[in-house]
Amino acid sequence: MLDASGAIKGYADGRPAGDPAPAIAWRQGVDVAACARSGAAIGAIAYAADPARVALDLAAYRALARAAPLVAALRPGPPDCDSAANLAAKLRTARDADVDRVDIYHYGLAPLSALDRVREALELACR
Repeated sequence: MLDASGAIKGYADGRPAGDPAPAIAWRQGVDVAACARSGAAIGAIAYAADPARVALDLAAYRALARAAPLVAALRPGPPDCDSAANLAAKLRTARDADVDRVDIYHYGLAPLSALDRVREALELACR
């Protein structure tokens, strides 16, 4: 189950504010905890430039998901990311938040510079 709350909060400028993303899930009719209890994997759209904000949102999703698989979606380009170091910090944040998988959005439409950034960030995050 992919919750759109993170996209709603951070899509336009990569600077979501206020409560963690899943706090607004109910506005879309989503009960993240109930979805997790049903056995669904929980997808968290982590559209934020600041790794600390990504950490806040992923911690909130992990608390709701409990033992259910948690997937984080990150954008490797603007407005969320301007460097491999920034993306690497978010990859490490996802690892620290016990995320089961990270998806890069939208890999198929990303410019080559963003794909280079993904490769560089993976190298940095795995050190």
